[in-house]
Formats: sequence, C-alpha cells, structure tokens
Amino acid sequence: MSYETILFSIDGNIARLTLNRPDRLNSFTTVMHDEVQDALRRVGGGAARVLMLTGAGRGFCAGQDLGDPAGAGANIALGCDLVVAARSASFVQSFAKLGLVPDSGGTWILPRLVGNARALGMTLLAPKISAEQAAAWGLIWQCVDDAELASSVEALAQQFAIAPTRGLAATKAAIYGSWRRSLIEQLDVERDAQRDLGRSSDYAEGVAAFAAKRAPNFTGR
Repeated sequence: MSYETILFSIDGNIARLTLNRPDRLNSFTTVMHDEVQDALRRVGGGAARVLMLTGAGRGFCAGQDLGDPAGAGANIALGCDLVVAARSASFVQSFAKLGLVPDSGGTWILPRLVGNARALGMTLLAPKISAEQAAAWGLIWQCVDDAELASSVEALAQQFAIAPTRGLAATKAAIYGSWRRSLIEQLDVERDAQRDLGRSSDYAEGVAAFAAKRAPNFTGR
C-alpha cells in the first residue's frame, strides 16, 4: 500500500520505517498513526528480523501535531530497544508546560531508564536534554557525530539482520520482564529459555561455526 506520511520498505531481513513529515518535524497526525500501525503489522507478519525507525529531515518526531508540538516523539524513540542519536539531537518532555502527563509510555519508560529522580526532573521541569547527556544517563544507547548517524544505524541494522534473533528476542523478553520478578523467579526464566534455545537451529549453527572457525549463518530459528 502507498503511504502519505511515512516511508516504509522491507529489504531482505531489514524493515525501514521513516516518519515523513519533515516540514512539521514529523509530528503525528491521525493519518500517520494509522499508517504506522499498518506498517508495524506488516513487519510482524513478514520476514524482517529488525526494524529501523527514523525521521526525515532535521528531527525525529515532535510528538502530536498541535501547531508547535514537542514531547511525545521522544517517548516513541525511547520505546525502541536501542536508540542512537546524533550529537545535535535533544530530548524534551514538554507535557508539564501544557498541563498534561507524558504519554506514549513515557511514565513507564523514563523511570526504568534513568531512575525516579531524573524521570521526575525531566517531566516536571521539561529541560532540554542533549544527546550526550542522554547517553551519559543511560537514556539512550549511543550518541554519535551527526555525519556518522546514518552509517552507525545501518551497521546496527545489518548486524541484527544476520544475528540469532530468536535468542535476542528471548533476551529482550527476559530483561523487560525482570522488573516484575524476584531473582529466584528470574533464574527460572533464564533456565527455561536456555533449555529451549539450546535445542534451536541457531544454537547448533553457532556451535558448529565456532568449532569450524567460520562465520555463522543464523536463520532466527
């Protein structure tokens, strides 16, 4: 299907979704919401093993289109597994200036990334957090020079496209679920996942490749 507000493609194992309203800093409209949802359904039902999410132009996303918007777009980015930001980028939680609360999962994501003190400072005071500060706080994975952003993200996408993605998915599920479990419960989760993955094709391939001193050919199964 054709889209008005996003660009979307699946090339091999990599799905690429670009918010494409650069004149409005890629702020969300009802149409964009619907189109992103449709694209994500296509990712879930296809052969892609990694999704790269980015924005066209000089900003990722300014949030909901309110004329002069900012805020929610940051939480969409922070909901991703790994976030790489250009050094010129910044993150703003501006909801307090509008009498609103952080949305798009912000009240759940922020304290888990940076702790309650910094999450409250970010949301109650609405300061502009630089990409370097965000990386130092653990808010994002990496801050890179602007000129290196595209190549850095592409390298990550290529790495994940050939990775043992079944194991990576289990790792993500274990880490995200750990917040609601005790250590004893988490050890059980690790044991069960390890037992299951130990019977996977990717594990067998990884061992065989290691023994043969060659690059593995993982399939995600």
